[in-house]
Amino acid sequence: MQCEMCGSDGQLFRVDIEGSVLIVCKSCASFGKILGSASPKPAPKRAAQKPVLRREELTEYIRSDYGRVIKEARERKGLKQKDMAERISEKESLIHKMESGHFEPNHELARKLERFLNISLIEQFSSDEDLKVSHVQGSELTIGDKVRIRKRG
Repeated sequence: MQCEMCGSDGQLFRVDIEGSVLIVCKSCASFGKILGSASPKPAPKRAAQKPVLRREELTEYIRSDYGRVIKEARERKGLKQKDMAERISEKESLIHKMESGHFEPNHELARKLERFLNISLIEQFSSDEDLKVSHVQGSELTIGDKVRIRKRG
């Protein structure tokens, strides 16, 4: 078994971390309350099965450099923050906060900005692609794997 947070091997513990019980290593156990040691579960016996076709699941997220992208697109259009705010019916302070990276737009606002500025703020990734990239045969996908995948995007 591996740590569900970082993926390391070694002695594992059952730990309550922010209301969720996880099986984690000694270093990750410091993030919560140790409930006891985790005994390795015997691998379940599997009967030979036909491969199951999984439906590809897409996850959308706002790109991490949204502020820079919005600002550059607005400047290419030759607009000031105030002018753009009036044209898209939003507050100037909201435009300023997004461009400075202090406010991440929700999907609805991001779509509005994409249409107005002709840019791409929402990106998608497939969970199947994630498994191909970071999944090692015989191991489980950890929270740390998901974080690395999201940061890569």
